[in-house]
Amino acid sequence: MLAFPPILTNSYVAVEQVDIDTVDAAKGIGLRPWQVLAKVEIPLALPLIFAGIRTSSVFVVATATLAGIFGGGGLGDIINDRESYGLNGIIAASYIVILLAFAVQIVFFLIERLVTPGGLRAVRDPRPGRKSPRQSPTGPGDDDASPTSARADERGEPSADALATVSTHES
Repeated sequence: MLAFPPILTNSYVAVEQVDIDTVDAAKGIGLRPWQVLAKVEIPLALPLIFAGIRTSSVFVVATATLAGIFGGGGLGDIINDRESYGLNGIIAASYIVILLAFAVQIVFFLIERLVTPGGLRAVRDPRPGRKSPRQSPTGPGDDDASPTSARADERGEPSADALATVSTHES
C-alpha cells in the first residue's frame, strides 16, 4: 500500500504537465485522443512516472524491516531482536537494508534512463552542474566568445565592440 501513492501521483502529474502546445500539435496532425496519450503524453511523462516507481520501490525496501515487528521475519527480525543478534547483528542488518535501498535506487534509475527518450535525456540531466549537450559552455548561440567578435545587442543593433571591429578591419 505504501508504493501506490507516489506511483499514482507522479503518473498523474507527469501526464498532466506535458506541454499543451505539444498535445495541441499532436491533435493538429490528426492523432486521436488515445494516440496522443500513447504516442506523445506517456513517452514525455516517462521520466517522472519512473521517478515515482523508483521512490516507491525504495520506500518498500526501507519499510520491509517493519515486518519483523509483526512476526514477518527477514532483516526486520534481526534488527528487532537485540538479545539474539546483539548490537553487531543489528548494525549489520541495518547496513544491508541501506545497501539494498541504494541498489534498488540505482537499478530503477538505470531503467528510468533506458526508457526515457534520448531527446528528453539530453535536456533533463539529473546531475547538478551539467549542461545540456545542446548548449555551448559560453551560452546559447555563442560560438565565439571573444570580446571583439561582431555581435548585436538585444534590439538587433550592432554593439560598440562590433562597430570597432568592423572599423578596424576596414582600415
